[in-house]
Order: sequence, then C-alpha cells, then structure tokens
Amino acid sequence: MIWVITASDRYRIKAYQWQFPIVGTFPYKGYFDSTRAVREEKVLIQNGYDTDIGEVSAWSTLGYLKDPILSSMLRRKEGSLANLILHELTHGTLFVKNNLELNENLASFVGDLGAIRFLKQKYGPESKELRIYEYSKKYNDAYSQHILRGIGKMDSLYSTFGNSMKPEPGKDSLKKSRILKILNDADTLLGNKKTLKANSYWHNHPLPNNAFFISYQTYKSKQNIFRNEYETRFGRDFKKYLGYLKQKYSSL
Repeated sequence: MIWVITASDRYRIKAYQWQFPIVGTFPYKGYFDSTRAVREEKVLIQNGYDTDIGEVSAWSTLGYLKDPILSSMLRRKEGSLANLILHELTHGTLFVKNNLELNENLASFVGDLGAIRFLKQKYGPESKELRIYEYSKKYNDAYSQHILRGIGKMDSLYSTFGNSMKPEPGKDSLKKSRILKILNDADTLLGNKKTLKANSYWHNHPLPNNAFFISYQTYKSKQNIFRNEYETRFGRDFKKYLGYLKQKYSSL
C-alpha cells in the first residue's frame, strides 16, 4: 500500500508540485510509510497549503522494474482489476516528463476502454458483468465531470479574493460554503433519483479542501479530448491511436 499526499494553494485550485530526478514534476508524492506522509503533510499545512492523504493500491515503475501485484488488487471485481492493470501498463508504454495530467488522463482513458473490451470479450455485450461495470462508470464519469465543473466555480470565487494566500476567516467561510454546495449538488447526478446522502454525510465527516479537487484535474480533466480523438480521428482503432500518441509525445 502507498499513501499519497496532494496539496493545493489555500485560495486557488493549484497543485503543489514535487520535483523528482528523471521523471520530472508530480502533483502528488507517495510513501510506503504513512507516518512519513503525515509528517510531510504537517509541514505543508504549516506553510499554508490545503492537503489530502489518500491510499493507492498500485503503482508503475514505467517499465524499468517489474510492477508489484498486491493482495488488495485481488479483492477487486474483474472489470476494476482489468482497468487498474491496463492503467499501470499504459504508464510503462507512454510517459511524458513534466506532464502528469496528460499521463494520468491517458492511462485512465485506456484503463476504462480496455476494461469494457475485456468484459465484452469474456462475458458478452449483454452480460450482467458488463452492465454493472458500465453503470458504475456512468456514475463515476458524471461525478468527475461535476467536480471538474466545481473547480470552475471555485476558481470564480477565488478570483474575487485577490492574490493574498494568508488565512482570512471571511474567505474561509465562503470557501467552505462553496465546496459544501458542490458536494451536495452531486446528490442527484443521474436524474432525480438520489445517489448520495450528501447533506447528512458531510455533517458527520471533515469537509474536503482544495486538495480534494487536484486528483480530478490530474486524472479526469482530459477524458473528453482523448475520447473524441479516438472516435472521430481514428475511428475507434486503438492501435492507430496509440501509435499516433507515441509519435506525438516523447516518452521516457
């Protein structure tokens, strides 16, 4: 298991960047030891950043070493596991230095596409397994797009704050209200049917801060770009599309 820390400016959705040799800049940093992640988080908070620590169950060495298979992976449903494996394999196939937003968005796109192909081939296009995966994907995609729209709403609010990042109670109150509204508005993403008990949930859990939005920027903000290129320019021919991407971008 890896614990990953992300951080953002207090009054901007702007990722803190870590610098690493060879691979370049990253908007997150991983630790095998959770106590070290917590120590770094405390330093970032002291320096005025919003932070978040989350767990990840897989990682890629970009093809330089054999990537691990963890016991937690084996508890995933087949579609989710296929997605995860293909996501990490994509990093070993194409990884652009200093452009993690492109790397993670591409890997997310390939993981979803490959998982659906896998389930169709193994269980059939009308199978229960595929139907369950596609419904989950439909909701996750809708939620991601909702949060990405929420980033625009947060940016609009922060544009009225000026350039100072010093804590101010009035700004913090407006910020929390806007974040809470974005989260609560996700309650009916798939029509009028409630999909989350958002109001009661956030009364009993810590409200996310700006760092919460960073992963959606990193992993989901370019999905429509990849999908449109794949479908319209390459006629859903993945081999041609991947060849085009490898030609367009210089990989490590």
